[in-house]
Amino acid sequence: MRRTIIAVYDDIGIAEDVVEDLVQAGVDRSNIGFALHDPGSRGEKVEGTLTDDHIKVGEGAGFGAVVGGLTGLLIGLGALVIPGVGPILAAGPIASALGGTAVGAAAGAITGGLVGALTGLGVPEEEAGMYAEAVRRGGGLVTTTVHDDMIDKAVEIMHRHGPVDLESRVSQWRATGWERFDPNIDPFTAEELAKERQSNRLGTEARDYMPHSYDYEVD
Repeated sequence: MRRTIIAVYDDIGIAEDVVEDLVQAGVDRSNIGFALHDPGSRGEKVEGTLTDDHIKVGEGAGFGAVVGGLTGLLIGLGALVIPGVGPILAAGPIASALGGTAVGAAAGAITGGLVGALTGLGVPEEEAGMYAEAVRRGGGLVTTTVHDDMIDKAVEIMHRHGPVDLESRVSQWRATGWERFDPNIDPFTAEELAKERQSNRLGTEARDYMPHSYDYEVD
């Protein structure tokens, strides 16, 4: 049996730490997925690994340094344009499911979008929409698909770094009128995304949330 474990992090540097710790624990890099909304990207520079200059377009030098570090940890980090989310950086199984590793694509060309990519990893459609909305709003999404002998270790690593309490976050969205992820809605602008990230950083929600895991396949 394999399971997909998934979590969202508001701090992109922490998401990088999670990926690094998973690799150090022995999780195969090809089984680690990553997705991050990058409004400075347009999906056109995707030649294997992204250059520092390209990465820095979205969030500045600090952001570029973090994502630049991820290029050494993840398989096929590249830029894509996703319906309802906009430009994202994606890697691993997520990038592959979105249309090929490190291959740029127009929004309308990706069947199923981010929700489809996550359901392919075993996540129920409704919950996949919640994760997609979290990415749309600036969260760093990390997934890992592991065998039975690595499940507890992977969960411990992802929990230790304080993932977003997704249920609490979704309740906040619903209080402002959000109902579900809509792939036809306009993506956040860079300014809207900055405000959303700032609001999340100022939040006071507890950080003892357990990452969810989902059956992926029976070997």
